[in-house]
Amino acid sequence: MNIPRLLRVNLKHIAKVFGLLCALLVLASCGQGITATTPTGQSFHPELAANQPSRLVISSLGMNAPIMPVGLDQYGAMQAPGAGHPASDPIWATSFWWKQGALPGQPGNAVLAGHVDRNDGSRAVFWNLSDIQTGDTILIINQSGQTLTFRVTNVEAFTDPDGGPHDPVIQRVFGPASSANLNLITCYGSWIGTEYNKRLVVFSTLVSGT
Repeated sequence: MNIPRLLRVNLKHIAKVFGLLCALLVLASCGQGITATTPTGQSFHPELAANQPSRLVISSLGMNAPIMPVGLDQYGAMQAPGAGHPASDPIWATSFWWKQGALPGQPGNAVLAGHVDRNDGSRAVFWNLSDIQTGDTILIINQSGQTLTFRVTNVEAFTDPDGGPHDPVIQRVFGPASSANLNLITCYGSWIGTEYNKRLVVFSTLVSGT
């Protein structure tokens, strides 16, 4: 198994006609990626903001994981924590928030990604994400201690979309939205030698914030 890369975003090409930022997303151990699009004018949230997500809690899965914000590396790619780390590193039990997208709890599609397995094939943070059910709740606890409750509206597995800015899968996961959504994404399906052949996306919508 190759050392997995969780997220890789190529930001060299901006689709000015559509006003969208095109980004190449590669999930843990997935090999070929999918192209994600977000509005070029979307707000950037500083890492020290009080509303930055801190923990992800899914009681139905027994999941309580820290959240790490990730941005761009020196090559213009989304940072991919985990590559080169030993299987014992806590990074594999961490979920990752794309901080240049929507902030959880605010209108738009906030996206969290996580490894499905480690570089030795053992379980990682989103190992059992496929067991989640429609109607389950997802909690995000932010740096100020506020708890945001999201309810799962749909769980779907996708093969790689074509990556165009109007691709309906890309729009659903990363595109603009009037409601406050949280989408969780990881690898899924069968291991075909160099990658998993599908992506699992959990769609959820904010129901309360305390």
